[in-house]
Amino acid sequence: MVAPPRVWLPAYICPGLIAEAWRDRILYYRVRDDFTPDVASFDHNVGSGDVVLAVDFFGFPPGADFLSFARRRRDVLFVDDRAQALDAGIAPWADWTLYSPRKLLGVADGGILVAERQGRGVPQPRRQADATALWKAPLLRYEDRGENNNQVWHTANQAKMAGMGVDGCEITRWSAWILSHTSLDPLAERQRRNWQLLRSRLGRWLACEGSPDAVPFGFIIKVPADHRAAILQALHSDGIFAAVHYPFLPSPAEQFPAEHEVRKLVNLAAPLRV
Repeated sequence: MVAPPRVWLPAYICPGLIAEAWRDRILYYRVRDDFTPDVASFDHNVGSGDVVLAVDFFGFPPGADFLSFARRRRDVLFVDDRAQALDAGIAPWADWTLYSPRKLLGVADGGILVAERQGRGVPQPRRQADATALWKAPLLRYEDRGENNNQVWHTANQAKMAGMGVDGCEITRWSAWILSHTSLDPLAERQRRNWQLLRSRLGRWLACEGSPDAVPFGFIIKVPADHRAAILQALHSDGIFAAVHYPFLPSPAEQFPAEHEVRKLVNLAAPLRV
């Protein structure tokens, strides 16, 4: 079990990533306009034995200067959060790589933590997951082929999400079977193709270009906060799924105003099914 002196997270981060056991050890670092780590703002403050987590925001890797920092600081433990990355376009580089398949394809659950270096262990599952609770919403959505009952499965999914957390449950057998029988190449190609099409139509609102070798996680656009509700309502009225990316941040707003301003301006995860 790793017990680092401090844990560094990007100031632009989902509150659900905060581990309760490490809450009193967490520090935040700045991110730049392209959502990559602002290494110069924190590299001298990271101590030996600290854990630094980088997020592949919107499917894109954390940036060349951060990867150089990781190669240089062998006394630091690194976690690469690829929850949003179907394919980050680069080889694993951290001590541990974290994946979240349920955010990328049609499975109900499953967080996968991979130890990339010798001697870096991972915790083993301690109990079975509640498959009925986890699979209700995905099955309702699957059966709604005409997308006429979005509110039904969406409500079920919100209830499911409210009950999820970081625990020691084993992935459900159905999720494991789907993952073992799914080729990612067709999914990756379709997402790249759809992203390029959306870029040709909506490129002036694009939040960041990212890496050309990575598979984009949605098409992320920035809109003024006072237009957010109207845009969301219009998209939802047309049956288009769009969501605010990180409406709440756990980092202190007074220390990280730029990251909180991005949250206020809103990132819409526009659909890739075009």
